[in-house]
Amino acid sequence: MPVVLPPKDITWTFGRLPDVMTADLLSVNVSIAEFGTTSPWAYKYSGSLTTPPCNEGVTWWVATKILPISVDQLISLRALTGYNSRPTQPRNGRSVPG
Repeated sequence: MPVVLPPKDITWTFGRLPDVMTADLLSVNVSIAEFGTTSPWAYKYSGSLTTPPCNEGVTWWVATKILPISVDQLISLRALTGYNSRPTQPRNGRSVPG
């Protein structure tokens, strides 16, 4: 049975992010599988990449609540992801549980 962490415990992940100035980012592997396949605190849906080429086949997890993080954690996350969003897209027949 998978362990599902409540939102208050998700900040442990930020301590495991690599230092972008010293890490080989190609070797970094982060898996949402640690959180289980279903969750009371997140919705899961199929979508596409947020950056070109915007391929389909991406599984997205969206938190049901805002998860608080510190400014330092936000800076760490932004350093890893950079610009990674695009305008909201039509659902094209897809449903998002909720």
